[in-house]
Amino acid sequence: MANLLSLRQSFDPPKPPRRLPVWVPASVAGVVVLVAAVLAVAIPRALRSPDVLATVPVALAKPGANGLAGAPDPGASPSPFAAFVPARLDAYWRRAFASMGRSYRPPTLDLFGFATSLPCFPLLDFNDGPPYYCFLNDTIYLPLQYVSDLAGATGTLAPVAVAYVLAHEYAHHVQYLTGLGATVEYGDAKPGAVARQASIDYELQADCLAGVWISTVVPPGELSQPAMAAAQNTAMLMHGGEGAVSADTHGTLPQRQSAFWTGFTTGRASRCTFR
Repeated sequence: MANLLSLRQSFDPPKPPRRLPVWVPASVAGVVVLVAAVLAVAIPRALRSPDVLATVPVALAKPGANGLAGAPDPGASPSPFAAFVPARLDAYWRRAFASMGRSYRPPTLDLFGFATSLPCFPLLDFNDGPPYYCFLNDTIYLPLQYVSDLAGATGTLAPVAVAYVLAHEYAHHVQYLTGLGATVEYGDAKPGAVARQASIDYELQADCLAGVWISTVVPPGELSQPAMAAAQNTAMLMHGGEGAVSADTHGTLPQRQSAFWTGFTTGRASRCTFR
Protein backbone atom coordinates (compact mmCIF):
# COMPACT_ATOMS: atom_id res chain seq x y z
CA MET A 1 0.00 0.00 0.00
CA ALA A 2 1.25 3.51 -0.76
CA ASN A 3 2.62 5.50 2.15
CA LEU A 4 -0.47 7.28 3.48
CA LEU A 5 1.38 9.89 5.48
CA SER A 6 3.39 11.11 2.50
CA LEU A 7 0.23 11.27 0.41
CA ARG A 8 -1.58 13.27 3.05
CA GLN A 9 1.36 15.62 3.47
CA SER A 10 1.37 16.35 -0.25
CA PHE A 11 -2.40 16.86 -0.32
CA ASP A 12 -3.61 18.34 2.93
CA PRO A 13 -6.86 20.28 2.38
CA PRO A 14 -8.74 22.01 5.21
CA LYS A 15 -10.40 19.40 7.38
CA PRO A 16 -13.85 19.69 8.97
CA PRO A 17 -14.64 18.80 12.57
CA ARG A 18 -14.65 15.04 13.05
CA ARG A 19 -17.52 14.51 15.48
CA LEU A 20 -19.83 16.55 17.63
CA PRO A 21 -19.27 16.15 21.36
CA VAL A 22 -22.35 15.55 23.47
CA TRP A 23 -22.22 19.09 24.88
CA VAL A 24 -22.47 21.01 21.58
CA PRO A 25 -25.66 23.14 21.45
CA ALA A 26 -27.92 22.41 18.50
CA SER A 27 -27.63 25.97 17.14
CA VAL A 28 -23.85 25.72 16.98
CA ALA A 29 -24.00 22.16 15.69
CA GLY A 30 -25.85 23.37 12.63
CA VAL A 31 -23.02 25.75 11.80
CA VAL A 32 -20.42 23.03 12.31
CA VAL A 33 -22.29 20.60 10.07
CA LEU A 34 -22.59 23.27 7.37
CA VAL A 35 -18.84 23.98 7.51
CA ALA A 36 -18.14 20.24 7.40
CA ALA A 37 -20.30 19.86 4.31
CA VAL A 38 -18.45 22.67 2.55
CA LEU A 39 -14.94 21.49 3.47
CA ALA A 40 -15.40 17.72 3.25
CA VAL A 41 -12.85 16.05 0.98
CA ALA A 42 -13.05 12.30 0.48
CA ILE A 43 -9.93 10.18 0.85
CA PRO A 44 -9.61 7.29 -1.61
CA ARG A 45 -11.15 4.22 -0.02
CA ALA A 46 -7.99 2.20 -0.67
CA LEU A 47 -6.27 4.30 2.00
CA ARG A 48 -8.84 3.34 4.63
CA SER A 49 -8.35 -0.41 4.56
CA PRO A 50 -8.17 -2.09 7.98
CA ASP A 51 -5.41 -4.24 6.45
CA VAL A 52 -3.06 -1.46 7.55
CA LEU A 53 -3.24 -2.99 11.06
CA ALA A 54 -2.30 -6.50 9.92
CA THR A 55 1.42 -6.06 10.57
CA VAL A 56 1.10 -4.66 14.10
CA PRO A 57 2.87 -7.21 16.35
CA VAL A 58 1.23 -8.88 19.34
CA ALA A 59 2.97 -7.95 22.60
CA LEU A 60 0.89 -9.32 25.47
CA ALA A 61 2.10 -8.41 28.95
CA LYS A 62 3.80 -11.29 30.74
CA PRO A 63 2.34 -12.64 34.01
CA GLY A 64 3.47 -10.52 36.93
CA ALA A 65 4.71 -7.70 34.68
CA ASN A 66 2.05 -5.02 35.15
CA GLY A 67 3.23 -1.91 33.35
CA LEU A 68 0.85 0.29 35.33
CA ALA A 69 1.99 -0.98 38.73
CA GLY A 70 4.49 1.84 39.14
CA ALA A 71 2.26 4.56 37.76
CA PRO A 72 1.49 7.65 39.88
CA ASP A 73 -1.95 7.72 41.50
CA PRO A 74 -4.20 9.34 38.84
CA GLY A 75 -6.47 10.78 41.53
CA ALA A 76 -3.75 12.37 43.66
CA SER A 77 -1.27 13.08 40.85
CA PRO A 78 -3.18 13.46 37.56
CA SER A 79 -0.41 15.40 35.81
CA PRO A 80 2.37 12.85 36.52
CA PHE A 81 -0.01 10.04 35.56
CA ALA A 82 -0.86 11.88 32.35
CA ALA A 83 2.85 11.93 31.54
CA PHE A 84 3.44 8.30 32.53
CA VAL A 85 0.76 6.72 30.34
CA PRO A 86 1.22 8.71 27.09
CA ALA A 87 4.95 7.95 27.12
CA ARG A 88 4.07 4.26 26.97
CA LEU A 89 1.31 4.76 24.43
CA ASP A 90 3.70 6.70 22.19
CA ALA A 91 6.35 3.99 22.49
CA TYR A 92 3.84 1.28 21.53
CA TRP A 93 2.37 3.11 18.56
CA ARG A 94 5.80 4.19 17.32
CA ARG A 95 6.78 0.52 17.12
CA ALA A 96 3.43 -0.37 15.56
CA PHE A 97 3.80 2.28 12.86
CA ALA A 98 7.35 1.11 12.17
CA SER A 99 5.92 -2.36 11.50
CA MET A 100 3.60 -0.74 8.94
CA GLY A 101 6.55 1.01 7.31
CA ARG A 102 5.26 4.40 8.43
CA SER A 103 6.41 7.17 10.72
CA TYR A 104 4.47 8.06 13.86
CA ARG A 105 3.63 11.56 15.07
CA PRO A 106 2.65 11.74 18.76
CA PRO A 107 -0.43 13.76 19.69
CA THR A 108 -0.28 16.67 22.12
CA LEU A 109 -1.96 16.15 25.48
CA ASP A 110 -3.71 19.21 26.91
CA LEU A 111 -4.42 18.51 30.58
CA PHE A 112 -6.39 21.53 31.76
CA GLY A 113 -8.20 22.74 34.85
CA PHE A 114 -10.26 25.58 33.41
CA ALA A 115 -12.19 26.26 30.23
CA THR A 116 -10.15 25.95 27.06
CA SER A 117 -10.85 26.26 23.35
CA LEU A 118 -10.64 23.64 20.61
CA PRO A 119 -9.93 24.39 16.96
CA CYS A 120 -12.57 21.77 16.14
CA PHE A 121 -15.17 23.97 17.85
CA PRO A 122 -13.82 27.54 17.96
CA LEU A 123 -17.14 29.05 19.07
CA LEU A 124 -17.27 27.00 22.26
CA ASP A 125 -15.39 26.85 25.53
CA PHE A 126 -14.51 23.27 26.45
CA ASN A 127 -14.89 23.13 30.21
CA ASP A 128 -16.22 20.09 32.01
CA GLY A 129 -17.01 17.61 29.27
CA PRO A 130 -15.49 14.18 28.69
CA PRO A 131 -12.04 13.83 27.04
CA TYR A 132 -11.89 14.71 23.37
CA TYR A 133 -9.44 14.28 20.48
CA CYS A 134 -9.28 17.12 17.95
CA PHE A 135 -7.51 16.01 14.79
CA LEU A 136 -7.17 19.56 13.47
CA ASN A 137 -4.25 20.10 15.85
CA ASP A 138 -3.46 16.49 16.89
CA THR A 139 -4.45 17.26 20.48
CA ILE A 140 -6.17 15.23 23.19
CA TYR A 141 -8.06 17.43 25.64
CA LEU A 142 -8.26 15.91 29.11
CA PRO A 143 -10.00 17.84 31.94
CA LEU A 144 -8.21 17.50 35.29
CA GLN A 145 -11.51 17.24 37.12
CA TYR A 146 -12.58 14.36 34.91
CA VAL A 147 -9.40 12.43 35.76
CA SER A 148 -9.84 13.10 39.47
CA ASP A 149 -13.51 12.11 39.49
CA LEU A 150 -12.98 8.98 37.40
CA ALA A 151 -10.12 7.88 39.65
CA GLY A 152 -12.25 8.43 42.73
CA ALA A 153 -15.17 6.48 41.27
CA THR A 154 -13.15 3.45 40.14
CA GLY A 155 -10.99 2.89 43.23
CA THR A 156 -8.25 0.30 42.84
CA LEU A 157 -8.97 0.05 39.11
CA ALA A 158 -8.36 3.79 38.62
CA PRO A 159 -5.01 3.41 36.79
CA VAL A 160 -6.58 1.06 34.23
CA ALA A 161 -9.75 3.16 33.91
CA VAL A 162 -7.90 6.42 33.23
CA ALA A 163 -5.37 4.64 31.01
CA TYR A 164 -8.29 3.20 28.99
CA VAL A 165 -9.70 6.70 28.43
CA LEU A 166 -6.33 7.96 27.21
CA ALA A 167 -5.80 4.88 25.05
CA HIS A 168 -9.23 5.37 23.43
CA GLU A 169 -8.39 8.96 22.46
CA TYR A 170 -4.96 7.85 21.25
CA ALA A 171 -6.75 5.32 19.05
CA HIS A 172 -8.64 8.18 17.40
CA HIS A 173 -5.27 9.78 16.67
CA VAL A 174 -4.10 6.50 15.12
CA GLN A 175 -7.28 6.35 13.04
CA TYR A 176 -6.54 9.84 11.76
CA LEU A 177 -2.90 9.13 10.91
CA THR A 178 -3.72 5.91 9.06
CA GLY A 179 -6.88 7.12 7.34
CA LEU A 180 -9.01 4.51 9.11
CA GLY A 181 -11.21 7.27 10.51
CA ALA A 182 -11.55 9.24 7.28
CA THR A 183 -15.21 8.36 6.69
CA VAL A 184 -16.15 10.00 9.99
CA GLU A 185 -13.48 12.71 10.12
CA TYR A 186 -14.25 14.00 6.64
CA GLY A 187 -18.00 13.52 6.95
CA ASP A 188 -18.22 11.76 3.59
CA ALA A 189 -20.58 8.98 4.69
CA LYS A 190 -24.12 9.28 3.40
CA PRO A 191 -26.43 10.88 5.99
CA GLY A 192 -28.71 8.58 7.93
CA ALA A 193 -28.10 4.94 8.72
CA VAL A 194 -24.79 4.77 6.83
CA ALA A 195 -23.32 7.72 8.74
CA ARG A 196 -24.57 6.37 12.05
CA GLN A 197 -23.00 2.98 11.40
CA ALA A 198 -19.73 4.62 10.35
CA SER A 199 -19.67 6.49 13.66
CA ILE A 200 -20.36 3.32 15.63
CA ASP A 201 -17.65 1.38 13.76
CA TYR A 202 -15.22 4.24 14.39
CA GLU A 203 -15.83 4.25 18.15
CA LEU A 204 -15.82 0.46 18.51
CA GLN A 205 -12.50 0.31 16.71
CA ALA A 206 -11.08 2.88 19.13
CA ASP A 207 -12.30 0.81 22.09
CA CYS A 208 -10.75 -2.31 20.59
CA LEU A 209 -7.41 -0.60 19.93
CA ALA A 210 -7.47 0.71 23.50
CA GLY A 211 -7.86 -2.90 24.63
CA VAL A 212 -4.93 -3.95 22.45
CA TRP A 213 -2.66 -1.43 24.14
CA ILE A 214 -3.93 -2.28 27.65
CA SER A 215 -3.02 -5.91 26.88
CA THR A 216 0.62 -4.85 26.54
CA VAL A 217 0.80 -3.40 30.05
CA VAL A 218 -1.71 -5.45 32.08
CA PRO A 219 -1.40 -9.27 32.18
CA PRO A 220 -4.68 -11.08 31.31
CA GLY A 221 -5.06 -12.65 34.75
CA GLU A 222 -4.97 -9.26 36.48
CA LEU A 223 -8.05 -7.78 34.82
CA SER A 224 -11.50 -9.37 34.95
CA GLN A 225 -14.15 -8.65 32.36
CA PRO A 226 -16.84 -7.59 34.91
CA ALA A 227 -14.46 -5.18 36.65
CA MET A 228 -13.33 -3.61 33.38
CA ALA A 229 -16.90 -3.38 32.12
CA ALA A 230 -17.84 -1.46 35.26
CA ALA A 231 -14.86 0.87 34.83
CA GLN A 232 -15.79 1.49 31.18
CA ASN A 233 -19.36 2.22 32.15
CA THR A 234 -18.22 4.76 34.73
CA ALA A 235 -15.85 6.44 32.28
CA MET A 236 -18.52 6.69 29.58
CA LEU A 237 -21.21 8.18 31.81
CA MET A 238 -19.07 10.69 33.70
CA HIS A 239 -19.12 14.44 33.05
CA GLY A 240 -21.91 14.56 30.52
CA GLY A 241 -20.72 11.51 28.64
CA GLU A 242 -24.13 9.86 28.64
CA GLY A 243 -24.33 10.37 24.88
CA ALA A 244 -21.28 8.16 24.45
CA VAL A 245 -23.37 5.04 25.02
CA SER A 246 -25.96 5.98 22.39
CA ALA A 247 -26.45 3.22 19.85
CA ASP A 248 -26.72 5.94 17.19
CA THR A 249 -23.26 7.38 17.77
CA HIS A 250 -20.90 5.12 19.72
CA GLY A 251 -22.62 1.75 19.91
CA THR A 252 -24.29 0.21 22.93
CA LEU A 253 -22.44 -0.30 26.17
CA PRO A 254 -22.26 -4.11 25.65
CA GLN A 255 -20.86 -3.53 22.14
CA ARG A 256 -18.17 -1.22 23.48
CA GLN A 257 -17.27 -3.59 26.28
CA SER A 258 -17.05 -6.46 23.80
CA ALA A 259 -14.86 -4.41 21.46
CA PHE A 260 -12.44 -3.57 24.27
CA TRP A 261 -12.33 -7.17 25.44
CA THR A 262 -11.61 -8.40 21.91
CA GLY A 263 -8.56 -6.18 21.75
CA PHE A 264 -7.45 -7.00 25.28
CA THR A 265 -7.74 -10.78 25.06
CA THR A 266 -6.20 -11.16 21.59
CA GLY A 267 -3.71 -8.30 21.58
CA ARG A 268 -4.24 -8.15 17.82
CA ALA A 269 -4.90 -4.77 16.25
CA SER A 270 -5.99 -6.60 13.10
CA ARG A 271 -9.04 -7.87 15.01
CA CYS A 272 -10.23 -4.30 15.48
CA THR A 273 -12.43 -4.12 12.40
CA PHE A 274 -16.15 -3.48 12.65
CA ARG A 275 -17.22 -2.88 9.06
